[in-house]
Amino acid sequence: MVVLVTGVLSSLLKSLTHLCNNCKMYQVKNTSEQDRLVQLLPSYYEQWRKRSVRLCSALVRVTSILLPFMDCQLQVEALESLLSFVKSFYRLVDQVVKQLALTGSSCPLQSISQLVDRVSSNLTPSVYVQIHGIQKEGKKGSHARKQAKLVPELIYSIEQYETSLIQINKKTKGNVNLTMYIRRSTARDFRIDTTVLSKKMEVAEDDNDLGSEPKRRKKRQSSESCVCS
Repeated sequence: MVVLVTGVLSSLLKSLTHLCNNCKMYQVKNTSEQDRLVQLLPSYYEQWRKRSVRLCSALVRVTSILLPFMDCQLQVEALESLLSFVKSFYRLVDQVVKQLALTGSSCPLQSISQLVDRVSSNLTPSVYVQIHGIQKEGKKGSHARKQAKLVPELIYSIEQYETSLIQINKKTKGNVNLTMYIRRSTARDFRIDTTVLSKKMEVAEDDNDLGSEPKRRKKRQSSESCVCS
């Protein structure tokens, strides 16, 4: 069920990424010149704002779909699939927020604030809880190897997103302050148990060596019999 849902959401994410790329506003560095362009081309900027609001609303709905799954106790395979999608989701949210928040007076601040609030206040804490739990569940070597890559990449995506919120606050001199939604305590309290992860990797390598040893014996016996004959 979860794998099916994440597959559908992944297709939706591609469409939203395409919409995000089409939502790039024509901007100039001079503030007064930018305001003049808005007045000269009101229909263009109005259409841009509508697309931006729809994009934020769609991402809020995706977050709402993810949250119930984040509160469930899922099997390892399903949880890995879900967290893999969430990693891509954070990257897109990061791109959208940076792109829309730095557009001056045209910034759809209410829509961005709603998106950031939903993601930072609700989704991020649940993601960290699931990350902590997945390392306890993933006991097989294949899961350990996959999580050794997935978990750090997911955490990096979240941290990049939160860093962007801080940078936006600085660049806009506090006019667009989205850092109020960041729950730093959740991230600071979280620690990756690298010791457990390393042990799982060692066990997986030992299992592979044990599994391949009989094959090597058979090959040696076969070659010896050929030599004898």
